[in-house]
Amino acid sequence: MARSINVFRAAAAWTEGSATWNVQPGTTGGAATHTTTVQGLQFEEWNVTTLVQAWYSGGTNNGFTVRDATEGAAAPKQQKVVSREAQTGKPELVVQWS
Repeated sequence: MARSINVFRAAAAWTEGSATWNVQPGTTGGAATHTTTVQGLQFEEWNVTTLVQAWYSGGTNNGFTVRDATEGAAAPKQQKVVSREAQTGKPELVVQWS
């Protein structure tokens, strides 16, 4: 079963030490456009241009929230995302502009 992972603007300030599964910031606005899923390489891409433009236009930058579209619903598969402390496969932010 394919899963949809969405990226939103975080609606409130948060810190790495205080964010948990039960304590996470809400979201604001629509989800970023999901552009690529590469199963073999295990990475996902989103176009967050609209989200960043909202910050630039005077919105508050609280970062991003990444969540499953059916978060909280019973689902047969799990999502595994490693943290920056992982030895391999660390998350990476790539910024492209023109």
